[in-house]
Amino acid sequence: MVVAGRGRFEVGGETCAFGPDDVLFAPAGAAHRFVDFSDDFATWVVHYGPEGGEGGRGSAGT
Repeated sequence: MVVAGRGRFEVGGETCAFGPDDVLFAPAGAAHRFVDFSDDFATWVVHYGPEGGEGGRGSAGT
């Protein structure tokens, strides 16, 4: 969730503009990045996935 600032978010070959209170999503494994963002840019980042991690592995990758 974008807390402050503005910019552009690139994921999956697409680009979208973002601003405060926007929620952005990038699928697991997808290349993504923030570009042209303002100096006051700040986010809350939340990671969510299946129990045991992706592929059924534990949190240590075992």
